[in-house]
Amino acid sequence: MGSSTVITLDDALADVTTVGCDTPLIIYLIEMHPEYDVLVTEIFRRIEQGIITGFTSAITLTEVLTQPLKQGQIHLQKEYRDLLRSV
Repeated sequence: MGSSTVITLDDALADVTTVGCDTPLIIYLIEMHPEYDVLVTEIFRRIEQGIITGFTSAITLTEVLTQPLKQGQIHLQKEYRDLLRSV
């Protein structure tokens, strides 16, 4: 097998000005995924600071709200809505 190359987030985003935020990225951020939280938090920090522009689709809200609605998790529903209104 070939060797694997590790790249830093800074290197990966060096020339990136816009990033599409798919559903898993939003879920990892809000639910603080143990493996990806640090990375997605940094991506959203850059979006908040205007370093990169983030966007998502209208379908994302439906996708991220499915489980919180089924489980009656009002606080989680609010977190998702608040985040997606600001991205």
